[in-house]
Amino acid sequence: MRKIIVSIVFCLLMIVTGVGNVAAKAFSSSLSNYDITSSKEGFVLAQETTLRWEKELGIHYDVTSVKVYKFGKEEFLVAPADANISLEAEMQSDGSIKITPIVDTPKENQMTGIASNSGGRVLTDYGWELVGSQAFSRFENSTGWIDHAYMLDHLTGESDPNYDYYSLHHYATAKSKGIFILRFASLECAKTASSSTMYWVDWCPRSDQTWNNPTSYTLSVTAGGYGLSYNHTGQDTWDITKYEEAGKFKNIWYGSAWGSEREVAYMVCVKVPQNGWPQWSLTADFGCPW
Repeated sequence: MRKIIVSIVFCLLMIVTGVGNVAAKAFSSSLSNYDITSSKEGFVLAQETTLRWEKELGIHYDVTSVKVYKFGKEEFLVAPADANISLEAEMQSDGSIKITPIVDTPKENQMTGIASNSGGRVLTDYGWELVGSQAFSRFENSTGWIDHAYMLDHLTGESDPNYDYYSLHHYATAKSKGIFILRFASLECAKTASSSTMYWVDWCPRSDQTWNNPTSYTLSVTAGGYGLSYNHTGQDTWDITKYEEAGKFKNIWYGSAWGSEREVAYMVCVKVPQNGWPQWSLTADFGCPW
């Protein structure tokens, strides 16, 4: 198996402060209805966020290149203006609606080096090639936070005349705040309606994992004889759900962590018809109940 090391080239970063709950009668699925970018409050939030991104991650965004959305009294989302975001609403027991931002992977190749002709893709090399990458930081409320990111790779040089092969690597770090204890952190992906048809090739982990202590754990998938892997640190329990629907997968970290970060991650590998393009919707969640 050949291990391919890739780097993040494009980044998308978010902040959500507070749980995204609004009154049911006030909910709208349109992000524009929550846009406060042009307000004084929006400018201050954009400025604070872009400064933090540069200081902590070394990534520069101009204040004018981000959008700020407000879902409630203390619920905010800050993201680059071109971010592909939709909203999911879930009714809560108190009559409010929890808003979850959903981020879609790119609709097309973000990188250079892949072109199409009548015979399929023009390949410049053999092996896995990074074609999309975005990082989200962060979903946050008064009890904790979760940062999640993804890498999308394409297999070049394979000899299959009918299909193209892609790998999605989705990973996160979560942590509680103050007196709260992190109990779960989850990641999930599913095919979008506009994606090419997906067919299962590989996935990892292939079973639930449990560790008594922090342990180095390698995620890996293989297609066409080429392996792709990423290293993580496993701790406590990873509880996976591999769905029959191709490309749909979930991994939930379960445990009890106070004042300490925890990782959760997975990889899926699919094939799509030649010259097709896979697209996923990605979500992340965490819980710090008493």
